Amino acid sequence: MNKKELADRIKKLKIEISQTEDFDERLELEKKRADLIDELYRMIKEEREKSPTFTAKELLSKNQPILEYFKTNIRAIDDNLGGLIKGGFIQVAAASGAGKTTIMARLLANLAKYNKVAHFDFEMGEYKLFFLLKNFLKSQKQLENYHINTETHKLDDLIREITYLSDQGIKIFLIDSKMKIETNEKDTYKSASLISHELSKLTKSGNITIILINQMSDSAIRDGRAELKGSGDQVYDSDVILVLTKLVDKENSVKGEPPVYDETKRGLICVKNRFGRLFRDEIYKNEIFNDGFKTKEITPTQMFQYYISFGCMLTLSSQFHLLQCLVKNIHRE
Repeated sequence: MNKKELADRIKKLKIEISQTEDFDERLELEKKRADLIDELYRMIKEEREKSPTFTAKELLSKNQPILEYFKTNIRAIDDNLGGLIKGGFIQVAAASGAGKTTIMARLLANLAKYNKVAHFDFEMGEYKLFFLLKNFLKSQKQLENYHINTETHKLDDLIREITYLSDQGIKIFLIDSKMKIETNEKDTYKSASLISHELSKLTKSGNITIILINQMSDSAIRDGRAELKGSGDQVYDSDVILVLTKLVDKENSVKGEPPVYDETKRGLICVKNRFGRLFRDEIYKNEIFNDGFKTKEITPTQMFQYYISFGCMLTLSSQFHLLQCLVKNIHRE
């Protein structure tokens, strides 16, 4: 018998003893119960005294764990990482304006074709997110699989919500961004370490994948280093750290003047990879938007179609604001 079975048997014997009137029979049951209690204590003592250290032979005799990945349909990530590792904690950093939110939203939308995903957006707001996602979510399946939360800023509440959603079958989470997560720590470095520690622990206990959008420190941007803002222990907690960079357009840049950036692509640098090699690659904008990153004029008819398709994803106030824009566009025509 295991410990649980022993404990259950001890409880049942206690009930039997209380219901038995014959003295000799009660004495026999008491002896049996005492023996079982001794056995339970012995098992507990053996467990406590057992050393947590084991040999390499014991480790390698176990079945080899299989690393599983989610394919993202973004070449630089799938070719170099194999996709997003299941149960991994991935941090993505970049300077402001490098496109980290847009690229990660596209990645999540690609995954939503076949998986339930959740996007915690604390940066853009529902209205801006609406116009971003309308470019990415094309099928009914994507619309149903793509879950959005714009309100759960506090770390403790965020952990509870992720745990709840994981129980509902969602295994891939995007959090945008670390800077907007609230903790009880006043020290910036301690707060950053607490966030990364708790989220990393959550990926292991729930076998879920979390992508946390982060920022680069000002000194790292100035010196051209790939470094997270408020590093602390967050580097050690991460399984993978990716940095997006703007690439200088050397042909159109003039020496002594501010650089001109190549807006057709972004650099992707892997500065930590617990499961493989580090790398440098590029993500082209036509992988994210089929029409590049240029903003198109939206006709009232198109806007109305977007409202019908995506309006259910917004709060009532955001829906009202969107309808106001629609009416203004119609009057312009």
